[in-house]
Amino acid sequence: MIKKITRRSACLDIRTRWTSIVDNAIGNGLRETLRTSAIDALPTSDAFHLSRPNSSAKVDKGRKIGIDTLILYLSPAGEAVTSTLCEDSVPACRALCLGHSAGRMIMTPSKLARLWRTALWLGDREAFIRLLVLDLESLATSAKKRGHVTAFRFNGSTDIEVPDVIRSTCERLDVNGYGYTKSLARAMDSVGTRYPLTFSFSGNVDRALVARDHGANVAMVFDTPVGHELPDAIVMGHEPVGVIDGDISDARFLDPKDIDGRGLIVGLRFKKAKAINKGLKQAIRSGWVVEADKVAF
Repeated sequence: MIKKITRRSACLDIRTRWTSIVDNAIGNGLRETLRTSAIDALPTSDAFHLSRPNSSAKVDKGRKIGIDTLILYLSPAGEAVTSTLCEDSVPACRALCLGHSAGRMIMTPSKLARLWRTALWLGDREAFIRLLVLDLESLATSAKKRGHVTAFRFNGSTDIEVPDVIRSTCERLDVNGYGYTKSLARAMDSVGTRYPLTFSFSGNVDRALVARDHGANVAMVFDTPVGHELPDAIVMGHEPVGVIDGDISDARFLDPKDIDGRGLIVGLRFKKAKAINKGLKQAIRSGWVVEADKVAF
């Protein structure tokens, strides 16, 4: 019989090898200037987590309707790596990324947490996945006791391929996977699976139409202020397309499709930290944010 690994033993293994893991991560793209910060950022507890359920205001909304959600946050775009963990990102979304410019995530402790997770991802993928599987098992167990549905978003602040073992773990545990991606191929491939991805619009209407025609919903950020109503529909490809309010919760796996099976628009309101000046205008110019009173493409 194979002995089940415990969280404490998994964390002890990581801690024992942490310096070499960070050095390996540097060899795989972590910025060398962050070596000391990454080494110091590892949690001091004996049994730490990559993520905990319901850790943001948006997924708290899901909890209120019986959904316990786990979101994984790594360092977005080029925050901690020499290349990027968001291959298809555009300049505006990199500059205004929610991973480091909005809400709770702008705080330094959050940035350090993303840093050690990213170092583990780059430095020891197997140890990373072992710890994440433990987090998913913990999520499923605690949610079952409360009679809640479970959900998991691998890319909370990045846009990378979800490992097959994590997809299969979600299947095994009956966890609903979901996420956003700017990769048209990944969005289309995910249609009809247990891990659907919403295609993120960034100004390219033709790509959005392809995603919609393939059955993928399209996330679109509007300049609509928080607390105001989103448009009911937009005109895209010479026909009206319905808009659903994606700010009600983050549970994208519950979003409906159009009556013909094609995708709908998942409307989101633009959010940014107060410290970012002229962010909205920059985002509109880039096409990443849509003006709600000009909703025809």
